[in-house]
Amino acid sequence: MEKQEPPIYRLPRARLVQQGLRWLESAQNPDGGWGSRRDTPTDLAVSARIEWTYFIRHCSKRSSSVANRLVGLYKRNQNPDGGLPTSVGGVSSVLATSSFIRVLLAAGELRTDRSVRQAVEWLMRTQSPKGYWREPGNRDASELMQSASAIEALLDAGLERASTPITHGVDFILQEVRETKLEKDCSPCALALAISALVHAGFSGDSVFVSELLKDLLKAQREDGGWPAGKTASSQVSSTVLVVNVLLDAGFGAGSDAVERGVGFILSQKNANGAWAEKWGEPSIPHATAGVLALLCRLR
Repeated sequence: MEKQEPPIYRLPRARLVQQGLRWLESAQNPDGGWGSRRDTPTDLAVSARIEWTYFIRHCSKRSSSVANRLVGLYKRNQNPDGGLPTSVGGVSSVLATSSFIRVLLAAGELRTDRSVRQAVEWLMRTQSPKGYWREPGNRDASELMQSASAIEALLDAGLERASTPITHGVDFILQEVRETKLEKDCSPCALALAISALVHAGFSGDSVFVSELLKDLLKAQREDGGWPAGKTASSQVSSTVLVVNVLLDAGFGAGSDAVERGVGFILSQKNANGAWAEKWGEPSIPHATAGVLALLCRLR
């Protein structure tokens, strides 16, 4: 007997995406970026979050003008050193540059294009001899999250899995996750990004190491179906979107219990204006909305 589609997927997803896209397009500033909320000036850090990678990959055909304006914003703000800062004229950022590379490629830029090549070269130059990446001048940023993001960007840009930057980066992630597991001090978002990087680097979701990490990630799922950004926080939309995408990448089906509950939580948080905040009832925010729309399009 054929498995029936889970009830949450029988919702009018096309209409949800349409409403969300209209809100997101109305919130985009003329320069191609978004602020922390609708009708706020462009914040480059907000406009370079990981959510835009998923959005451009899965929604750019539905809203090509939005994608083109975002790419234009990125290119105008690329630093002479090849990286992308989180504020206009600021120091290049590992996370922002990683998003920059992946967004450009998802939008149709070639790996050989100058902007992509310069960003890739910057990432490779800034890798520590020990294999990790660290935000310049920001020791509070998670080296695990930065390294995982950089690895995925370099793989998207065509680096071989056996290349030195990738193997050194993967070795760092394996060691870091082992240590953080022992200390029980790894946030769901950092763990999800680590799993994603390992899967994209060739590890199977069924491999012993990745499957153990996935078990830890599933244990962090809250009763409401969502995942928190940190260890003790309540569920948030962005962190749940990230985890669900990683579960799908690792081989979980759309009808699996964890994915179905995660999507159910996300849909329950939709605001009346058709967009999403981190939690229901808060003012809608662009990056959370973009992440949800990308996931809905992916599950279509």
